[in-house]
Amino acid sequence: MHSRQREKGVVPVLTGTSLAGALRARALRIANTLLPGEKAAALFEDLFGLRSVGEREKGQLKASRLLVEEAVIDEPLELVQSRVKIDRFTVGSYPTALFSEQPVFGTARTRVTIEIRLLQPQDRDIGLLLLLLKALYSVNAKCYNLDKNMKQSGELKWQ
Repeated sequence: MHSRQREKGVVPVLTGTSLAGALRARALRIANTLLPGEKAAALFEDLFGLRSVGEREKGQLKASRLLVEEAVIDEPLELVQSRVKIDRFTVGSYPTALFSEQPVFGTARTRVTIEIRLLQPQDRDIGLLLLLLKALYSVNAKCYNLDKNMKQSGELKWQ
């Protein structure tokens, strides 16, 4: 979790790279489920670009066509948690390893707006993106036990 300055002070944000990484991992699973090996890899790499695995692939890198902006988390529940490092051998605490962190929790009023842009969209890319958004919503609903009365909404713009 990172934060940035705004008119109202420091606000928590989800970084674009974190969101893109989560989208990338889920999209690979969806592509592998729908298509056989090479076709899934081609669709995935065309949309998300190529990663450099070794020296021999350096000249073949390609940028992602999916752009993800950082998302401000509006009206979160922020709590400070104090923690201590535990020595795994003595099971005692390190006196100099005390620290506090401030995670962000969602409430019924918490809002996160995610902006995703797809450059040079093709029909198959849009289909994968829609399946990706559907999968992320259903995973969040299950994992985080979202309240049935919470309002979830989305808006897609074709430009």
